[in-house]
Amino acid sequence: MLYSDRLLFRPAAGADLLKIFPADSLGLPYLGALKSVLPAGTGLVPTGGVDSGNLADYLDAGIAGVGLGSALFRSERPREALEAAARHFASIATVCQAGSHLY
Repeated sequence: MLYSDRLLFRPAAGADLLKIFPADSLGLPYLGALKSVLPAGTGLVPTGGVDSGNLADYLDAGIAGVGLGSALFRSERPREALEAAARHFASIATVCQAGSHLY
């Protein structure tokens, strides 16, 4: 059970960033609604379900960062594949920062 009102106390306690989990279950509309009631400058960091298919949507929504977890790290993934996946995520973020979604 999620109690959003508890998140409102975190910035007053000095938190600049709030981890929001599970992001895929809550969705972008929830994150937007949450941002609207938090103090300005409080960043959201969604985790859980963020992947290369939806990363641009989260970045376009103005979140502060993401937690990639299993979308990036898997025990059976060889180092080269991990590095390639990390470069792919970084390229998506770079393209979003430039304001163009041609990736």
